[in-house]
Amino acid sequence: VVALASELGLTDVVSFHGRFQPEDLAGFLAGKHLGVALYFKDDLGDLLLPVKILEYIQAGLPVLSSNLETVQEYFDDESVCLFGTDEELSAKIVNIANDYAAARRSVKKAREIGAQIAWESEASSYVEYLGKLCNRA
Repeated sequence: VVALASELGLTDVVSFHGRFQPEDLAGFLAGKHLGVALYFKDDLGDLLLPVKILEYIQAGLPVLSSNLETVQEYFDDESVCLFGTDEELSAKIVNIANDYAAARRSVKKAREIGAQIAWESEASSYVEYLGKLCNRA
């Protein structure tokens, strides 16, 4: 991938950072413009709600994601930009570049949804659910 970026003349806009510690993520994402979450849409992929999307949202980045079933269950077109094909991915990147203000507006709604599904909001429901399961025995 590094060689391909060089071959395509993209080294001035694409960087490869290597490994970093999770606590460094916020600093790493600061100043970035877009979070892209690329996943295969298949039986397994459709079950994913990628943590990467939640990290991008927390960092205040607009998100461009594969149109996985679970992602669509939580996020609508006004909160996360979804794509299904390589052509759609390319077109969405161009659209975001041409109207970045619209992409920035999606961040507010994505953050609202993210807050609703955050552990702090869902923990009590999960514990209650586990309690009901335990009482069935």
